[in-house]
Amino acid sequence: MGSWALLWPPLLFTGLLVRPPGTMAQAQYCSVNKDIFEVEENTNVTEPLVDIHVPEGQEVTLGALSTPFAFRIQGNQLFLNVTPDYEKAGPFRDEAAWAHTLSTDH
Repeated sequence: MGSWALLWPPLLFTGLLVRPPGTMAQAQYCSVNKDIFEVEENTNVTEPLVDIHVPEGQEVTLGALSTPFAFRIQGNQLFLNVTPDYEKAGPFRDEAAWAHTLSTDH
């Protein structure tokens, strides 16, 4: 029978465990094109702060940890709802504002 016959079971088992290229599971999470951004005080920002990549079949929403009313998601983009003013009471007075996103299945 020879030594090759003894290698067949381990090689067959290894072949069953290794997936062919392109069949690995794809990551299913949202990502953004910037993690941190700065906005100057008293500047009305009308363009999106970040673009959000959302996997097919999922949607993104603002999470409970987000600064209330400071941000909105429109399509796959994050926008600032307020003009930062550190002298006025509001989300920017004593701390940084946070946008926490959650990805959920439709």
